[in-house]
Amino acid sequence: MRPIQSEQPISSAATRQVSRKQNDVVEPAATNNDHVKTPTNVAGDKLTQIAKRFGLLSTGKKDITVEQRAERRKRINAARKQQNLETILEFAQSYMDNANVAEDVDPDWLYAFFCMAEEIFSSHMQALWGKILAAQVSRPNAFSMKTLHTLKQMTMRDAIALQHAVELTVRDKSEYGGRIISGYGRPGAFFGLLGGPNRNGINLSQHGLSYPNLLTLIDLNLIYSTEIETGQFNAGQEIELETYGKRMLLRCNVNGAVLQYYKYTQIGNELAKLIKVEPRDSYFAALKQSLAPVFNLTI
Repeated sequence: MRPIQSEQPISSAATRQVSRKQNDVVEPAATNNDHVKTPTNVAGDKLTQIAKRFGLLSTGKKDITVEQRAERRKRINAARKQQNLETILEFAQSYMDNANVAEDVDPDWLYAFFCMAEEIFSSHMQALWGKILAAQVSRPNAFSMKTLHTLKQMTMRDAIALQHAVELTVRDKSEYGGRIISGYGRPGAFFGLLGGPNRNGINLSQHGLSYPNLLTLIDLNLIYSTEIETGQFNAGQEIELETYGKRMLLRCNVNGAVLQYYKYTQIGNELAKLIKVEPRDSYFAALKQSLAPVFNLTI
């Protein structure tokens, strides 16, 4: 899937169909009052649009009771939910492959999925839900129910924050999941024994992952709340890292150095797999320079 963008929708045939469909929800016939241009502020216009969209705008017909208006709103909401599910299924179909599947999807998982997915109105988020359904059908148990509940809480802004984090993510073959390297510790500097700082960090906010966004991901339980420290490296010790098609080699030059990083939770790892982006070159160039006193990073 292409990177999530806050201004432009994902470009695909399915998305174009989504855009058309979002205008197809059955609305009550417009009255003459619907076309009257009244002077009001922009916020007021937006509120009117929202009320109309969710069936809360009075039709102006005095013979319609509040109960009838409530039923009308229910019909509009039911149509929108049905439309949301159909759109997500279209996205899922576009992501499906031809792999043989020996196991069926858990029916309880499917029920929970559709109950939550019907309330997803953003086309960008619908694309993510479609991708989850496609992956779950192809590889049952790829996504847990906890992941669904977390995704249900996420807004478009949260998804963009996760995308920025993924751009800085590396994976170590010897350890499950992704990590964002944030700094290192030097031998001999621990607890200030030699008067030097015990940590040398890189400013993640300069490379797209602001501190508020990091806190958001922590609050959503996508990233662990505290930085994790590796065990001490031996001089000459190497580890292979990879990030979306690029492989890197990290070699320690001194005994006792450690890496510090933020680690994804299981839910974070499951959702991060949905986002395919190019690594942020500026971050890895800065990381290479920052680690240079004790590590060689070959990109």
